[in-house]
Amino acid sequence: MDSVGSDKFAKSGQDLADTTADKLQRGIRTAKQSVDNAADGLSQKVESARSNAGATLGSAAAEAQSITQQSIDSLKAATEKLRVTAAEMGESVISYTQDNPVKVILISAAVGALVGALVTVLATSRD
Repeated sequence: MDSVGSDKFAKSGQDLADTTADKLQRGIRTAKQSVDNAADGLSQKVESARSNAGATLGSAAAEAQSITQQSIDSLKAATEKLRVTAAEMGESVISYTQDNPVKVILISAAVGALVGALVTVLATSRD
């Protein structure tokens, strides 16, 4: 098996995993920030409504509903971004596999052999 090819494949896989993890983390941070912002805005509106009471209460409820809808929309957008990232990652793996089927089979066999050897070593070391 070509060590350079497997190293390149491993690096490519690691890069892909790192990129995906970064995108997922950004999506999660964006969603969290949106929820935090919405919660801050809602808190401010509730405080304002409490101090003005009466007539303002109806307006604050509408604002709270609007902020809630914005939060839901932000979470939907973040979820869609995560879905697209996962789909892109899957397409990339499929494309690489189609372009390099023999290499992928050999790498898979090597990884399987390493995992099997590791399991065997761990199993015998516990006995």
